[in-house]
Amino acid sequence: MRESVSFFRDVADMTNDPDAAQASLSIGFAPGLVFLSFLGTLVGYMLQVFAWNGALREADGVRPSLGSFFRAPHLGAALLTAVVLGIAATVVSYVPFGGLAWPLFTVFALLVTIDHGATAFGAIGTSFRLVGKNFGSVFLLLLTLVGINIVGALALVVGLLVTIPLSTLAVAYAFRRITGGTIV
Repeated sequence: MRESVSFFRDVADMTNDPDAAQASLSIGFAPGLVFLSFLGTLVGYMLQVFAWNGALREADGVRPSLGSFFRAPHLGAALLTAVVLGIAATVVSYVPFGGLAWPLFTVFALLVTIDHGATAFGAIGTSFRLVGKNFGSVFLLLLTLVGINIVGALALVVGLLVTIPLSTLAVAYAFRRITGGTIV
């Protein structure tokens, strides 16, 4: 009991002493954690690029093998596109409705980079044009996929193992259809 009273007294003392409060907050920051966070984000982007590449190969009628899953054309450009998309998504999330509009209009950006080898900003511009010309169908597709993924999450999250790959394939097929690519 005495220890808990001592703890609360120490917390009260820190609130009265700004230097002590600042020192306690600075202990939690570690440059290694920032590096690990960046590394984890980069690995996540790589997995996303590999998944989109697999979906495009599937749309081509080529069954991707495990080895081909980890090979993606234009990997460097695709990673740069993913980083630019992530940073821009953070910035536009502060704009009203920006957090909704940005993912809608950039849904095809990584696919453009992987499939056509476009630069990051070129792919984003192409994605904006593709979605702008086909807004209704892309919006309905994404809205349907959100609904499907919500149902997958409600199925004890195990349903997401089915709905997320299905959503990835659906977007890849839509990309091929909109760009006039071949779908097998």
